[in-house]
Amino acid sequence: MFPLKISNNYQQPSSSIWQPLLETLREKKAVYCFEYMGGMHKDNLKVAKDFWEEHYDKDGYKIFNIGLEPWFQQWFPLKDEYPFDKCTWWHSHAGPLTMNNWIYAPYWKKSVDCTLEHDPYKPVHHRVGAALVSNQKQRMFTWNRRPHPWRVAMIQGLLERNLEMEIRMPHHNEEPERPGAFKPLKELIPQWGKYKQRITNEGVDIEPGENGALKNSWEGRCEHTFEVISETTVERGGLVTFASEKTFRALRSGNLFLVWGQQGHAANLRTRGWKLFEKYINYEYDLIENNKLRLQKFLDEVERIYNMSDDDYEDMWSNTYKDRKHNQEYSLHWNASIDRWMNEEAR
Repeated sequence: MFPLKISNNYQQPSSSIWQPLLETLREKKAVYCFEYMGGMHKDNLKVAKDFWEEHYDKDGYKIFNIGLEPWFQQWFPLKDEYPFDKCTWWHSHAGPLTMNNWIYAPYWKKSVDCTLEHDPYKPVHHRVGAALVSNQKQRMFTWNRRPHPWRVAMIQGLLERNLEMEIRMPHHNEEPERPGAFKPLKELIPQWGKYKQRITNEGVDIEPGENGALKNSWEGRCEHTFEVISETTVERGGLVTFASEKTFRALRSGNLFLVWGQQGHAANLRTRGWKLFEKYINYEYDLIENNKLRLQKFLDEVERIYNMSDDDYEDMWSNTYKDRKHNQEYSLHWNASIDRWMNEEAR
């Protein structure tokens, strides 16, 4: 058995959700893997650079996993420079843009798969009770954590259009490792007094107890049928788009969903084999380059679906059953191009 060295710049001791794959690779030769998080900051870059300098002349697989974050093109100026030029890059960006030694390894899909293995509550693709379909205020929900400007803009749009749904976001997002990083919502949303009661001050999809998180997220999702998602970033996009755990949780939940993300986010999901719901949902917004206009068209579509008659909504819910079930099952066993790459390496 050859050596396996895993490191990162965000936690110790280091480990990887891709551990089984790395263990397979080490049967052939040594494996050196660095997982990166923390933006393109010089201190973080130095940690990665030091690791690759240490192992630069060693024989083995050199895997640089940058799939935890939405930075992709930002790495291009460094990919052919020492000490990164011998790396195989694992990333999480779907889309037609490909390069040699760049492997689509969707980190957050794998993360959701792994956490669900140990979760006592498993998501299902059916819902119990007619109210979950016919009750207009119960259909939709949006769960958010960090009050980034594009996310606040989406929530503001939902509030201004009077779309009554479950909106969750901590009124003041506090993270021990980033004290003071975020302002309270009352300083970010105009007419806070009017809208305060519409936003549930309780977190979901984060560590229990953090920012008021109480509810099991999969059980909570089964109380609704349509998720309105704000992704990690809305910038750039087009040929490559980043899908975080926010998207993959929706795919695994069995719900319908719509994503406010980068240009081409939905289109690139389709190219990777996931099912969209084109018969009932208009995805024209997804291809609009201008962020402000894309958000407005996105909100228009959310509003249109929100105002569907009970019969039309129930028809959409019933007739998307196979596609929603496909999305759940597809994510159980499929890990994109990384599987093909592993098969090639195993020859």
